[in-house]
Amino acid sequence: MYFFLFFPAEKLGASTKSLVSISPEQSLFDAIARLITNKIHRLPVIDPHSGNVLYILTHKRILRFLFLYVSCCISRMFWKSLII
Repeated sequence: MYFFLFFPAEKLGASTKSLVSISPEQSLFDAIARLITNKIHRLPVIDPHSGNVLYILTHKRILRFLFLYVSCCISRMFWKSLII
């Protein structure tokens, strides 16, 4: 217990990265690009006026949105095609 009192957080492996977020005005493509380039799993959507978190975007939520709302616009043959 007392071990943690004598060492700075950086030496214990704590991360000092800045918060990666997105505003509601930005596109879904921008959100996906930030998730991939920053190698993160959750992306907070922050209100620019109040600074409050409006939503947390994840890979799963983006895939669910694409399946529910974009799949109607794409032919069924595309969804059933093989990956390789």
